[in-house]
Amino acid sequence: MDHSGVVKVEGEESGQAYISIGADGSNEIHTYFGANLRLTGDHMRGPKRLSLVKQSKVCVIMDPPIEAAEALAALCRSHGVTVMWDPGVYAENGLDALLPTLRNTDYFILNHLEYENLLGTNEPKTVMRTLHGHVRGIKAIIKHGARGSTLCLDPSGATVVMDTVPLDRLGLRVVNTVGCGDAFIGCFASAKVEGLGDMEALRRASAAGSFKATRKETRGGPTRRELLELLGRWKTL
Repeated sequence: MDHSGVVKVEGEESGQAYISIGADGSNEIHTYFGANLRLTGDHMRGPKRLSLVKQSKVCVIMDPPIEAAEALAALCRSHGVTVMWDPGVYAENGLDALLPTLRNTDYFILNHLEYENLLGTNEPKTVMRTLHGHVRGIKAIIKHGARGSTLCLDPSGATVVMDTVPLDRLGLRVVNTVGCGDAFIGCFASAKVEGLGDMEALRRASAAGSFKATRKETRGGPTRRELLELLGRWKTL
């Protein structure tokens, strides 16, 4: 793993998250962003970050301040790197604040409630018509938690709908949903790095998110072997 792009901010604590988990695996997260809030566009344009961008095929942007996300997405676009952006809490800033970054985003990722709050709808065709009114060629991924996900391809209403893995039919159960979204996005990105199509990438992402829900640890995403094993078992149902 290459840590060369990590930024150290003097006088600031690292970000922290405090998580409570219910008996059914549901969670509530309280976050202290710490040094992450100090990231700027200049940090993203620094030589170490630029070097990493130039070596990349896909860049996943999650949670940095809007200024940093905008600068990083622009760098990626100028170097032919596919951008996947989940703005998280920054979606609350509204569409106008997100547009400069969205113009350099290939896959825009939010959960269904975040899309509802941002655009007034999470209906795929309307989501895409709204986004394409500002950004041509962008694709949208709508996360529905335990109900799966939807990849919106274009304003015509073309979608790829993916269920989650039926864990109970495989003798597995949900114990902790913390990190499922991260596992989902990470696996989708890795599949695109491998050159897989959107449908297969979404299937792998769904399997990774489902797998994570069966693990107590926060960073309990599957290894490649575990992922392929789960995909194989899923296909036999």
